[in-house]
Amino acid sequence: MIRNHFNKSYQVSKSKLSCQLENFLFELGSSSFSCSPYEVCLFLAWCDANGKTPVHVRNCSDIGVKKPVCKCPRRLALGTVKVKIAQLKALFEKMGRCGPWVQGKGNPAASEEVAIYQEQVREEQSLGHVAPSQAVPMFLPKVKIIAMYINRKLEEEMGGTQLLGIFGPGNKPGNNSWRLVGIGRTI
Repeated sequence: MIRNHFNKSYQVSKSKLSCQLENFLFELGSSSFSCSPYEVCLFLAWCDANGKTPVHVRNCSDIGVKKPVCKCPRRLALGTVKVKIAQLKALFEKMGRCGPWVQGKGNPAASEEVAIYQEQVREEQSLGHVAPSQAVPMFLPKVKIIAMYINRKLEEEMGGTQLLGIFGPGNKPGNNSWRLVGIGRTI
């Protein structure tokens, strides 16, 4: 069920990106069937204008502040740019524009120009003191609590059968890692 939600969300995002690309290219007098790497880079730069990640100037007083209020330019995060490029590659492949971009043929999103654009975004953000966001780490005690909660809910639904167990140091000879296992297989 979770996988379907993410797939649906990804498909909606890709469809929205496809519409944005078509509208953008239409304004340029082009289309996705005649699009060049230069136009893909222009599109990515156009999308970048709606970013929310601050790229600080050298003497900005808000460097390192969690929610800065400075007037530094806002850009798309590097991870978002990478996702958009991957989605564009998939869109062009779906249209039959496969393979690397060579002498006006192939996938324009797979071109060297787009790779250079992505590298320039990375450099700009590293110079602008943009640190990639990271997921909050989840430590073992919390994982154990979550597993016990899931187990309790499953027991309620399955009529009292224990489905999950947690094995860790000392519980299994020669194994120092924690594992969540269910019905005889590691999850």
